[in-house]
Amino acid sequence: MNTPISLSHDSARTTEAQHKMTTTKKTQRNLPWTILVLLGVFFLVVQSLKGFQGSQSRPRSLSIIDIPYKHPSEQYNQTTATNETNYYATPDIPRHGDVFAPGSLSISRLNAYKKCFVDPTKYAKHIRDRRICEISTKYNLTYFMIAKAGSSTCRHVMKKFFEATETKCQNEQLNSLGLGTRNDSMFHFTFVREPSSRFLSSYQEAIKKSFYNNHEIAIPQQYVDSFLTPIKRFKYGELFNTALGQRIFQQTTENFIMTYDGNIPFEGHLRLQLPRLYNPQSKRTFPLEGIYDTKTMEQDFHQIAKMVSTKQSPEVIHAYDKGSKRIDMVSLSFDVRRKICELTAIDYCCLNYELPLECKGVVQCQWIHKPEISEELLIEPITPSPTFHNQ
Repeated sequence: MNTPISLSHDSARTTEAQHKMTTTKKTQRNLPWTILVLLGVFFLVVQSLKGFQGSQSRPRSLSIIDIPYKHPSEQYNQTTATNETNYYATPDIPRHGDVFAPGSLSISRLNAYKKCFVDPTKYAKHIRDRRICEISTKYNLTYFMIAKAGSSTCRHVMKKFFEATETKCQNEQLNSLGLGTRNDSMFHFTFVREPSSRFLSSYQEAIKKSFYNNHEIAIPQQYVDSFLTPIKRFKYGELFNTALGQRIFQQTTENFIMTYDGNIPFEGHLRLQLPRLYNPQSKRTFPLEGIYDTKTMEQDFHQIAKMVSTKQSPEVIHAYDKGSKRIDMVSLSFDVRRKICELTAIDYCCLNYELPLECKGVVQCQWIHKPEISEELLIEPITPSPTFHNQ
């Protein structure tokens, strides 16, 4: 009887050989891609090592991260408070003469403010010897008032929720008391506003105060002729509520702005924001620990309340009437809006506000070296056609 021959063992060997051949072919096909991946990883490692070595000699890019809110007693000790070099210094600064656009710095509004150069001659009429302050000794807070930057609301909040007392802060008093010179434990702050918006609001307030509230203010004759005389035949409300009044008011507003050189802010609201915080003794802006924008006033006051641990969170109710009696910026001509940017150039540069689209290129800022004032570079505005003229 013939015994059947089994082929299972030979078949297994054949299958195994075929599998090995298939695997080898796949490996050969994938080999170029594997080599490329390994070369890429090697290249990235080499570049990382080069970057690390280069960073030891290259200066860091201009960047400042804001310090988180802390209670003044925790954030500032006596050594830091008396060290102006530490206060005004920034980690990295460009070279003297470098030009940049407003709002383009990668630093906070507060740090741009610290580096501001206020020309005492150019802005002489904008600098005040005294200013209104709200001082809360209970919570170690001092608010510096800037008109038309939410000041009425801020004063109300400071009195009601922080038990502050209003006082006239003169430069001499500030220096002797240490307020604003970092020789005290107070947290000093203020609120600022987008410069063009504030200027237009300030102009409107100046009209209301000067011409309809019988304020005795010496107004230069050229401004009387350009805008005061035409609107005196109207009541204040008619400038907004009647077609003729609106047309005349817009015309006179544009006439004023185009003829106004900024040298003589004949009404207090027309003074610019930065010069209001200038200290003639130090020739620098008053040291502040907080600069906030009016658009975020509610959340900023809540953060301040949390920082000083108040009993209740402040309720921010804007004190000024939110009626329709406002000059519309959009209704003004292109040239007028550009002129407003020129007039408020120092506020754009030193508060790091971005320019409106129509003002791009009209105002620029530069870093300058003033060794008689500071070893650090400072910021000043420049415009293609200077608005201010030394007197």
